[in-house]
Order: sequence, then structure tokens, then C-alpha cells
Amino acid sequence: MDQKGIFDHAWHGLLGKVWIFEWIPFVDLVLVSGSLATGDAHRNSDWDVIVGTRPGRMYTARFFCLGIFRLLGLRTHIAARGRGFCLNHFIATDARLDAPEDAYARALAASLVPVVGTREAIGEFLTASGAMREGIFANVRYRYRKEKIPLVACAETLFDFAFGAWGEALMRRIQERRIAAQSIRFGASSESRISVSESRVELCFRPKKAPGESVRALDHGKKQDILLGTMMTIKPIADRVFLDAMEEDRMTKSGIVLPDTAEKERPVKGRVLAVGAGKRNDRGELNPMSVKVGDLVLFKKYGPDEVELDGKKYLVADEADILAILES
Repeated sequence: MDQKGIFDHAWHGLLGKVWIFEWIPFVDLVLVSGSLATGDAHRNSDWDVIVGTRPGRMYTARFFCLGIFRLLGLRTHIAARGRGFCLNHFIATDARLDAPEDAYARALAASLVPVVGTREAIGEFLTASGAMREGIFANVRYRYRKEKIPLVACAETLFDFAFGAWGEALMRRIQERRIAAQSIRFGASSESRISVSESRVELCFRPKKAPGESVRALDHGKKQDILLGTMMTIKPIADRVFLDAMEEDRMTKSGIVLPDTAEKERPVKGRVLAVGAGKRNDRGELNPMSVKVGDLVLFKKYGPDEVELDGKKYLVADEADILAILES
């Protein structure tokens, strides 16, 4: 099959499935990006899309999208490549796409193809993002619809009534924790694009290091190597902190040594191995982290999430879960 045949086959596959987005609550528009938009698709290209959602419901829409497409076997990600939708970019329609930083990014922004959504929603979003171009709606691949499917609009209303803002907040907290764990599991180099905020989730993990390379960390004031096998440099998201938990002594105050089979309490003390860049405030400014690599800290017993890498358990905590820095 020649390049044109591969390109047409990829588009035919996408268009046969893209209608599913129209039935997912809070999805307002879908734009095709990546190799399908630029015309560079190859035989194993997945379907890169940007999903625009209703403001204030982005994490809810993302939850439904990831769940439905995974259930249907139509979702791809870093650990399972293949023909399917790459759902790595969600953005609220009142937010704006980042300004392109290089020639390739400018080419992508100039070639976005709308496939789902109303003309008004797509037009406003692309115009505000500086990506609107003449004749964009002449593309025969665009699924024009004047308004949302009534059944979907009804489902959105019911969700708002039953769960509202607290449901969105819960979805956000769960997904941010999962994203933080993924950044550790799959690695996040300096070339990765990772953006997690109230109105945007963009995940593009770019591994650089070869298997077996080590991550530099501090343990009890001394440098040590933590071998992570196929993992790469740990780069927590936002205000996350990656911790090496320190277990309490196995001897009680009365001098009794507890056996390894005895139930262990969750640790509350640990060494900081890596910190995120910080969380943005309402003005978009980055709040600096109050802890740094090497700090010995006290944290909430049940606050951090536990992750396991190469048989060793670590903790990922929000900065708010850290109670104090221990100084000698």
C-alpha cells in the first residue's frame, strides 16, 4: 500500500469511530492532530486528537472518554500502542492552545482538523487560540451538528444535579494522582510535555535514558543511585513530592523487638527524592515548592499514594500532605 493508501485507510478507520465522542457527556469538540492532520501518517499511526470539553467538567469528560474507549478497545497509550485514539490532550473550551514554540509545532497548529462539534464552538476556540484558518469547515471529514444530542444533554444535566462541582473535584484528584504515578512509571524527560491544570491535561512522555541508567537522589545526606531498570528520571507533576519512606524501628520503647510478621504501621517520615515544579495559582503564577530534594520530612500517615518500582515501595504525596521538615 502506498503512502496515500495508508493515509486514506487511517482516516477511514478514524471516521468510522469518531461518532462515539458525540455520545460522551461534556465533550464539546474534537480536533485531529499529529500525523493524520499533517499528512505524514504511517501504517502504525494512532489517532491523535485534542478533546475540547465544557469548562469546569474537563476531568469528568476525560474520565468518561478514557473508560469508554478502553472498554471498546479503541484507546492507545505508551504501554499499549496500536491503532486507536491517543487521548493525551484534553482542554476546556474556555482555555487556549499553547503558542507553537518551533516549526513542527506551528505546522501541527496550522493543520488541526475538526471532526466533532458545532461550528460556533470550534470557531470560537480556534480563533481565540490563533489556529483558525480559511476553509477549515470545508473538510468533508467534519461531522457537523447544530446542537448536542438531546440524550447526551440530558445526561449532562443529571450529572450536574447529582454530583456537580464536587464530582468534578473528585475526578480531578483521582486523575492527578494517577498521572503522577504514570510519570514515575513511564518516565518524564526534559523533552516530555506534561501539563496538568484545572483546564488542561496534556501528557506526552518522551523517554531518553537507556534501561538501567540511574536516578541521582539523596539518602541520609549522602548521594546514592536508585536503579529503576527501564525507568528514567523521576519528575513529579505539579506540587507532587516523591518520597523514600523510612520505617520506624522494630523495637518498642520497652525493648521488645517486633517480628517481621507483625503488622506494620504506615510510615510518617521519609526522604524527598524528587519534587514537582509547583502548583499554579488563580493568576497562573507558579507557587514555589517549600521542600527540596534531600529534605527529611514528616507527612500524613494516609495522605500519600504508594507506588512500587523494581520491588521497592515509594510514596507520592501532595505538598499539602507534608507536615514538617526535620532539621538536624
